[in-house]
Amino acid sequence: MTNTAGEPIIGATVLEKGNTTNGTITDIDGNFTINLPANATLSISYIGYITQEIQVGYQTSFKVVLKDDTKTLDEIIVVGYGSQKKANLTGAVSSVKMDEALGDRPLLNAADALQGAVPGLFVSNGGNAPGTSKSFQIRGAYSLGVKNSDGTYGNTIKPLVLIDNVEGDIDMINPEDIESINVLKDAASAAIYGARAAGGVILVTTKRPKGASRFELNYNNNFAFGKAVNLPKQAPLMDYLQAYLDCGYSDAYWSLGSPSVSKWMEYLTAYQKDPSSFNTVGDGIYVDESGVPYYLNEKDLYKNFMETSFQMTHNISASGGTDKLRYRISGGYNSNDGVLISDRDKFERMNVNSFISADVTKWFTQEITMSYAHSLQTSPGGMGGVYNTRLVSYYPEGELPASVNTLADEDLPLFTPRNQILYSNPVNNKNDNPRIFLKSILKPLKGLEAVFEYTFDKNIYDYHWYTGQYDYTTIQGGSSKSFVDDYLRKYKQHTNYNSINVYATYNKDFGNHHFKVMAGFNQESSYQETLDTYSYNQAVLDVPAMSSGTGTIKATDSYSEYAIRGGFFRVNYNYLDKYLAEINFRSDASSKFGPGNQRGYFPSISLGWRMSSENFMADAEKVDDLKLRFSWGQTGSTNIDDFVYRQFYEKGNPYIGQSTLTPGLLPNPDIKWERTSEFNGGLDYAFFNHRLFGSIDGYYRYTKGALAPSPYPLESGSTSYTSNLIDLSNKGVEIEIGGDIIRTADWTWTSK
Repeated sequence: MTNTAGEPIIGATVLEKGNTTNGTITDIDGNFTINLPANATLSISYIGYITQEIQVGYQTSFKVVLKDDTKTLDEIIVVGYGSQKKANLTGAVSSVKMDEALGDRPLLNAADALQGAVPGLFVSNGGNAPGTSKSFQIRGAYSLGVKNSDGTYGNTIKPLVLIDNVEGDIDMINPEDIESINVLKDAASAAIYGARAAGGVILVTTKRPKGASRFELNYNNNFAFGKAVNLPKQAPLMDYLQAYLDCGYSDAYWSLGSPSVSKWMEYLTAYQKDPSSFNTVGDGIYVDESGVPYYLNEKDLYKNFMETSFQMTHNISASGGTDKLRYRISGGYNSNDGVLISDRDKFERMNVNSFISADVTKWFTQEITMSYAHSLQTSPGGMGGVYNTRLVSYYPEGELPASVNTLADEDLPLFTPRNQILYSNPVNNKNDNPRIFLKSILKPLKGLEAVFEYTFDKNIYDYHWYTGQYDYTTIQGGSSKSFVDDYLRKYKQHTNYNSINVYATYNKDFGNHHFKVMAGFNQESSYQETLDTYSYNQAVLDVPAMSSGTGTIKATDSYSEYAIRGGFFRVNYNYLDKYLAEINFRSDASSKFGPGNQRGYFPSISLGWRMSSENFMADAEKVDDLKLRFSWGQTGSTNIDDFVYRQFYEKGNPYIGQSTLTPGLLPNPDIKWERTSEFNGGLDYAFFNHRLFGSIDGYYRYTKGALAPSPYPLESGSTSYTSNLIDLSNKGVEIEIGGDIIRTADWTWTSK
C-alpha cells in the first residue's frame, strides 16, 4: 500500500467490511496479510486519505494506492458576509470547530472552549464565581476612550461578537448549539465590518442541518465536581504567637480581655496534648480563672467556607428534513453550584433554539431562527475581606457566647468568612434574551446570490439585592451591625436591538481566473433604558419592598440610543488556486459624531501566494501546503459615550431656593472617527500529510487620533472633554504549531 507519490503507508487499517473483528494494519513497508472469504470486501483507511473499498473475489494480492483527502484545504471558513475555502484565505483568520474544542469537557460557555485555541486571542477570567463572564482581547487592542464603570477611562477594545452575522452575547449561547467560531484578527479581514471592528471580530455560526437528512434525536448530559485549589496555607498558631513576641510586641494581646501571649502558648501546648483537660465553650474558647478568654482550637478558615462544587449539563436536540425543508430544535440546561458553602453562589442557564429552512422555490429560500435564553446568577452580598489573610487559625467559628463576650448580653455570630456567607442575602442577577433572526436567500441567476437578514434582539437585565441587617461580634467583643442603614436595591435595564443586512454575492470564472464580488448594506440601532432604585431602612426586614423603606428612597433613570448605517463591498480574485487577492471597502455613518464627521471610510487589501502549488514545489512531497499572506487595512472605533459633540446639562444644587443646571462634560463638535491601520504578514504551512501544521504571523497596528478624555481647566466647570488626542501603536508575533502526535483509524491525539 502506497500513497500517490509511491511512498509506503505505515499503520493503515485493513478490515473485512461487516466484520470488525477481522483486521490488521500495514507494516513499515506498507504490506499487510489478512485471511478473507472469497466474497468479502476490503475496507482500507488511514487518516488524511480517502477510504477505499475493494472486492476481493479470488485475488490473493493487491496493489493499493490511497489518494489524499484534501478536505482540510477545502474546508469552508465563515468570513464577513460570506464564506471562503480555507486554502484561499489571505487574511489572518483562525477557525475553531466547536465539537472538537468542547470534546467531552463539561464546559458551560463557549469562551472556556476558546482559551488557548486561537493565537492572538487573549481570554481573561473575570473571576471564578459561577456564571462570571470572560472577556476577549485580540492582539492587544486598547483604547483610552473606553469609559469604565468606576468613571475612569482606558480599557480593552472588545472584539465584535457576531452570532449568525448579527451582534450578540456569546455567554447566552449554549455551546452545543455552536458549529464553529472564526476569529478575524487583522484589519484586512475585519475591515468589512468597519466601525465596530477595531478590536477584531469573532464570528459564531450555529448548527443547522444541511440538505436532506433523516430524523435525529440527541440527548447528552454531563456531571462534574470541583474543588478550590492552591488555597493559602496558614502558619500554626504556636508559630504565629512566637513570631508575635519576636516582633517586640507586648505580651498583652489585643483581643478581648488582653490575654497573655506567653500564657496562651502554655495553654496551647497543654491543649494539644489533652483537649479534654480544658473546659472550653463555643469553638475551643477557654476562659481561665482570671476571666480572660483564650482561643485554642486551630482550623483552616478557608476550607471552612468552601465545599465541593457540583455542575450539571443537559442538552437535547432534534433535527432532520427533506431536500426542501430542514429543521433543528434544541434545548439546554446548565447548573453550577460554586465552591462556597450554601447555594448562594450559583449559576443557572436555560436555552431554547429553533431553526427552520424552506426552499419555497428553486431560487428562493426562507430561514427563521428563534431563540430564548434565561440565566440567573446568585452570589453572597455584602461580604468584606472574605478572601484576605487577616484572620489567624485560632479565630473561632460560629457564635461567641455571651458568657465570654462581656460587652454584649447575647450570643452573637463572629465575623468570619463562613458566617459572612451564611448570614448574607444573595445578590440576584437575572438575564433574559429573546431573539428572532430572519434570512431570505434569493438565487435569481447562475452565480448570483442575494441575502436579506433581519434581527430583533432584546436583553432584559434585572438586579435585586437587599442588604439585610444582623448583629455580629469579633474577638474584641461588643456588638456591631452588618449595615447601619440597610437598603433594598433594584436595578432594571432593557435593550432593544434591531439589525438589517442586505448583500449579494456574484461568482464568475474566466478560464483559470476566478472572481467573487460581494456588495451590501447594513443598518443597526439600539435603544436602552435603565432604572436604578434604593429604599433605605426597611420597616420589615424579612419582607423588604420599595414602599416599605422608612428612610430615603431614591431613583435614577437613564436612556441611551445609537444607530449606525454602512455600505460595503468585497472583491476576491483567484488564479489557479495559487495567486490570491482580496479588496474590501466599507463606509459607515454613526450618530455618535456631529455633522460633517459622522461618516468614516475603511479600506483594506490582502494578497496570498500558495507556493506549494507551484511547479518548482512538485518534488517537495512532504509539503502539503505553504502559503504566504500580506495585508493592510483600516478599521474605525466609536468607543465613546453617545452625543459627546453636544452640550448637556445636569441638575445642580439649589441656590437661593431655586433649582439650578450645571454643564456636564464639555462638548467637542470637531470629534471624529478613531482610525486604526494594520499591516500583517503571515505564513501558513502543513507537512507530512498534515501531520504537522500551523501558521506564523507578524503585525504592526497604528491608531491615529485615538478617542480619549482631554484635561481641561477647572475654571470651565468641567474637568475634561473628549477629543482625538492620542496616537497609539502596538506590534506582535503569533506562532501556531500543531501536530497529530498519534493518528490511527481508531483515535487521534492532536496538540497545538
